[in-house]
Amino acid sequence: MKYFRQRRGIIKSFIIVLTVAVFSCDLLWSYNQAFKLTEDEAPLDHLRSLFLKPFYAMTCPKYVPIKCDKTTPTFLVHGRPSDEQFQLVWKSWRESIQDISIIDTYNMSLSYRNTKCHYFQWHQRLFHVYQLVFDHVLSKHSQPKNQGFVFIEDDVLLLNSTLFYDQLCIAQQYEFYSFYETESYNERVSSSCLYHHGTPSFYITRSLMEKLIHDVSVDSFCRLPVDMYIATLGPWYKVSMKETIVQHIGSRFHVQERNISPISVTP
Repeated sequence: MKYFRQRRGIIKSFIIVLTVAVFSCDLLWSYNQAFKLTEDEAPLDHLRSLFLKPFYAMTCPKYVPIKCDKTTPTFLVHGRPSDEQFQLVWKSWRESIQDISIIDTYNMSLSYRNTKCHYFQWHQRLFHVYQLVFDHVLSKHSQPKNQGFVFIEDDVLLLNSTLFYDQLCIAQQYEFYSFYETESYNERVSSSCLYHHGTPSFYITRSLMEKLIHDVSVDSFCRLPVDMYIATLGPWYKVSMKETIVQHIGSRFHVQERNISPISVTP
């Protein structure tokens, strides 16, 4: 009799735990869906990458002198006026990088029409621009799928070309790699090499660019900025060193502040 009472108690406890778990999952799912209905980033968007990040943090990439391709095609994504700041940025890269060109994105940005989303948000326009930029670059370069490219925003200075090339050798081992330190060096010590957000300067492979052009759902496009969508496909790595390679010196420049000009894309 005692055995059956214990067994009944265990079954009852299991049913209670199961009920609470199901209720909690349903509550979390409903909470997550509420964000999706308003086309905002949702708590479960980064579930996969968050689960894997602790494991990736245990194997942060380290520079080992190896032969690598230092002629990686590099593109400066230009959507601002060609003022003194831009000239300073362009000079810092042009003097050190062998294969670099400018892609003017102003008219790409103007071409965006909100035909997919219920709400218009700035990050949708930026996502659209990056899709056009990637498509343009891939149409000009027909190399193998493992080929990579470097993209730089027009308000990012190159401070140390030697370290940049060292990190480029590391980057070529991955599908995505950020040259920009988004947090201070002392923050997130356990995961200092892991990418969180931002597109000031990064390396990306052809295969990942094709995914960003062709495989992004309408739901993801409407809700997630391009960097946060990339983060959901990770985890990815970024630079993790005390010496800064690049410096982000600008602030967001709104498209209406510029006069309309012809499309200009430098191949």
